[in-house]
Amino acid sequence: YIGKILLKAYKDEPEVLVNGVHHSIIPEETFFGVQQILKGKRKPNKLTKEHIQHTFHLRGLLTCPSCGKLLTGGISKGNGGSYSYYHCQVAKYKCKVSFRAEKAHLSMAEHLKQFQPDENVITAFRAVLEDIFNTKDNNSNNQKNEIENAIKAIDQQIIKVEDDYLNSSFSASQYSQLNKKLEDKKNDLVMQHIALSKLPADFNNYIKYSTSLMENLSEYYNNALPHVQSKLVGLIFPEKIIFTGSEYKTTKTNEVFNLICSISRALKEKSPAKNARLYSLAPTAGLEPATL
Repeated sequence: YIGKILLKAYKDEPEVLVNGVHHSIIPEETFFGVQQILKGKRKPNKLTKEHIQHTFHLRGLLTCPSCGKLLTGGISKGNGGSYSYYHCQVAKYKCKVSFRAEKAHLSMAEHLKQFQPDENVITAFRAVLEDIFNTKDNNSNNQKNEIENAIKAIDQQIIKVEDDYLNSSFSASQYSQLNKKLEDKKNDLVMQHIALSKLPADFNNYIKYSTSLMENLSEYYNNALPHVQSKLVGLIFPEKIIFTGSEYKTTKTNEVFNLICSISRALKEKSPAKNARLYSLAPTAGLEPATL
């Protein structure tokens, strides 16, 4: 209903639309747009996968606070513009929960601030990671030395095989097979040495990036691309999350984030004399960085 009544033609008077007593329910442009679609004069706009991902990056992560089903996303036109909403599926679940996508996204940025650890915890966590790195670096140096010695030994074997071949100790086909076997083994060792040599720089970058991310979690979320925002939220909250329309409720948090944040909260609540014991709760050197 758009607030107008159609008066059909009567005698010499033409058909005309007049204003009704009651206020309109939907805008005129929406009504006439739908009429064109129904008459086949216009095709309905279809959202592309990229547009859906860009507009509703929390789609697939949010559950309905009323019925517990996954929320979907949709765009509504009215009041001179288009508005994005997360909503439950009325036809399927008979549930009418809906809220603006923009509000859900802004609230998520605020919600993530409570998972940004205290500066002292970040410092302790960085120290733990650096200790892991130093331990791995020492082991890496030992491994590289062993590989270098193994490569030298293979080089000596290759020289010996060439000498034996020149002295007619075996045929050309035997020489070719032995030489290929030794060269393949040497190449494998060279690749292992290259991989170990790359570890320090990569690991230092990892420490810098991971701690910076935790310190500026909310800001990083705001500035990230939609698909990164989705992955970030999914990483921190491995189970589905609920947005009531005003606040978030989460059932489970990533174990590493949960541990770091629990230490951070405890540091704020306890006196400095009691804080030393809390650092013992930080991840030990046995925690591999890849688990973060």
